Amino acid sequence: MDEFRALPKHDDGCTNVNGHHVKIGDRARVGNEASVGDRARVGNEASVGDRARVGNEARVGDRASVGNCFSIAPYTCVPFGANVKTWHDILQIGPIGSRSAMLCAARADDGGIVCATGCRGEHERFTLTDLENAVSETHGDNEYAVEYRDAIARIKQWFEV
Repeated sequence: MDEFRALPKHDDGCTNVNGHHVKIGDRARVGNEASVGDRARVGNEASVGDRARVGNEARVGDRASVGNCFSIAPYTCVPFGANVKTWHDILQIGPIGSRSAMLCAARADDGGIVCATGCRGEHERFTLTDLENAVSETHGDNEYAVEYRDAIARIKQWFEV
C-alpha cells in the first residue's frame, strides 16, 4: 500500500471505484486492486489494503484499517480505530437491541476492542467498556440489556478478554 491513486469526487462527495458509487473520506487510502462495494463508505484516515474487499453498503470507520487481501462482508461496520488483519480480528452479531441493529466488535490498533452499533462507533472510539456502560444507562435490565450482555459475553470469549 505504498502508492494510492487520487480518486476524483462528485458534487455529493462520493466517487466511483470499480464502477460503484462510494464515499471515501478525507485522507483515506484504498490499496491497489482493492474492491469497494456499491454505496460503501471508507471513513476519514481509514485504510483498505491491497486486494482487500469491502462489500456493498459496508462501512469502514474513521481511522480503521482493513488488511491486505481481507474481505469485509456487505452491511458490516468496521469500528473507529479497528485494525482488521485476520478473520479473528472482527466479530459481527445481530440484529439485536431495540433497533434490531448489527453489533460489530474488532481488535483495535492498540490491542483493545472497539465496537460499532447503529450510530455509535463509526466516527469516534467506542470501546467494549463504553458499550457495557451504554447498555446499562440505556436499557438497565430490560430484554435488550439481556441481548447486549449476551453479545458482550460472546465478544469477550471471541477476543479472549
